[in-house]
Amino acid sequence: QEGEQQSSGDAFFKDLEDFEKSYRQRKDNLSKRKRKRNDLILSYNKGIVLFTHGNAKDCMSLCRNSLEGFVQRQQRPSEDLAEVSSRTAFLLFECVLHFATGRQSLADIEKNFSLPPVASTLSWLETFDTERDPQLKFQLSLYKTRLELAERKHSTFDARIRSSRKELKSAMEVFQHKLRVAYGADTASVVSSANSEDHMSSASAPPFETNTGATNAQPHQPQQAMGSIVLQRLNQSALNLKASSETMKGNVKKSLILCSEAYSAAVENSDYEAIHSNNLGLVYETNDKCHLALHVLSKG
Repeated sequence: QEGEQQSSGDAFFKDLEDFEKSYRQRKDNLSKRKRKRNDLILSYNKGIVLFTHGNAKDCMSLCRNSLEGFVQRQQRPSEDLAEVSSRTAFLLFECVLHFATGRQSLADIEKNFSLPPVASTLSWLETFDTERDPQLKFQLSLYKTRLELAERKHSTFDARIRSSRKELKSAMEVFQHKLRVAYGADTASVVSSANSEDHMSSASAPPFETNTGATNAQPHQPQQAMGSIVLQRLNQSALNLKASSETMKGNVKKSLILCSEAYSAAVENSDYEAIHSNNLGLVYETNDKCHLALHVLSKG
């Protein structure tokens, strides 16, 4: 199976390389900006193939090179470059999170892979016109939350939890008041438990699977036909992140409720069963319910 995956990745790369070679040989009189956009798209597509075939290191290098100038200048890109550059940034974050699950700190990952600080990339994304693009605003809040929860410094635990709660609240508001309207889908409201406040404890937990990210990001301009599926996945991601933060605080009951809400929204995705079982296993194992954890993980 691993060999088949590698073969598939090689085939994708050959197609991309053939296309790029043909593109470079053409004598189109493209403007500098259009050529820059095409170069970004080519790099992003290569990065997607690398990441989905297990090569997060080379994917991260590609994304870093594509974004380096943007991040250094801290200037909002032109409108025609905004979408592909923001997707490239999210793909970079996916790579960082991939290595963070191995318990490396974000600072160690930045140092080991010669990355610009994650904080600098986030601050650059904040220069975008997110009010005109609610999905970008929503995804940015979710990535901020995921990066906060991925950090393992115990001394900053309370501050990171507070920050992640703030970002999740912002994401929920965007979802309820902008995304649902923009997509025109008749979706149920996110329940109040997703926004409630509870006492904070010093428990910690691994990050949950969220069922969303740069690799399956949808176009920033909503499409009516895909509205319900896109909303479902964005909603699941936010609910699972909230469940993860509740697990880190030791609120087992609330975390399980949120996991169940995310699962009940999985009407369009039969593969979500395994993600749900994994998330339940994390909740149980973190709270010393090892037999329950083994049961749901084996089921997944």
